[in-house]
Amino acid sequence: MALRLRDWLISRQRYWGTPIPVLYCEKDGMVPVPDDQLPVELPYDVEFTGREGNPLSRSKSFVEAKCPKCGGPARRETDTMDTFVDSSWYYLRYLSPRDEARMFDPEIAGRWMPVDQYIGGIEHAILHLLYARFICKVLHDFGLVGVEEPFQNLFNQGMITRFSEKSGRVEKMSKSRGNTVSPDELIAEMGADTERVYTLFVGPPEKEAEWSGEAVSGAYRFLTRVWRLLERLPEAPPTAPADAALERDTHAAIQRVTQSFQRFSFNTAVAALMELSNSLGKALEEKTASRLRCEQAFDALVQLLHPPRAHPPGRPGGRQAARPGGGGRHGR
Repeated sequence: MALRLRDWLISRQRYWGTPIPVLYCEKDGMVPVPDDQLPVELPYDVEFTGREGNPLSRSKSFVEAKCPKCGGPARRETDTMDTFVDSSWYYLRYLSPRDEARMFDPEIAGRWMPVDQYIGGIEHAILHLLYARFICKVLHDFGLVGVEEPFQNLFNQGMITRFSEKSGRVEKMSKSRGNTVSPDELIAEMGADTERVYTLFVGPPEKEAEWSGEAVSGAYRFLTRVWRLLERLPEAPPTAPADAALERDTHAAIQRVTQSFQRFSFNTAVAALMELSNSLGKALEEKTASRLRCEQAFDALVQLLHPPRAHPPGRPGGRQAARPGGGGRHGR
């Protein structure tokens, strides 16, 4: 693996990130912070003035310390590690999150590693993914993990784009471009499920997709239709002559959604659910399916709308990982 590690992920001047546990003493030089003084926590008295330089360096409570070797005055390291570095071993920490003596339990890691599926935006291929692989190789050299590669499969998701008034063109959603959509407002108006359905239905997950407010309303109408189907179930007759048609549609939807789910083709899975809801609505309208058959179709529809966490084919209890904080399609 060719490595192109960027120094700025460690030496970048900023407040946030993980402090580097190192002290500088005129007598003893560079001294590591003792284990009983870890973790080094960021201070709360930092002033963000906008002036050039690291704001941590202006915090006396943070910078001024005592040398653990000679007891004399020492200066704390003010650089911090970027979040891409901090999160590059989270898949191991998740396995033993309450271990206070080690970063993770090697025995547990040996039983669960490697991760089956990594899902992340294309930008992670040169940032988070690169660092996660590098750190895993280092841990392997230390004998802490038995694998050199942390992830078995990679799926790169596309980005959601939207027109930017600043640039006058369609670009990926970004605060700097002023073309983001507030999820809080959307959820308050139409609910979180509407946003989820639209995000999955907007297009193939590996492709870019342009945000459409009108299409969001379509997802809301679909979920409203599903709710109304529940209210209409008592209208179905006890028996019906064309009973088998709705049953075939139900099983066809189950098959399509299952296959689409395994391929990450969530847009086609939602399309299959919309078709099943249309079939059920038509059966209720024309009285061509019994109440039992309609209830079975509706139960399947609801379960497919909220499926359990999927396991990779042939691997029960599979593990999946996604880059935290960077994902969700703007990161989708």
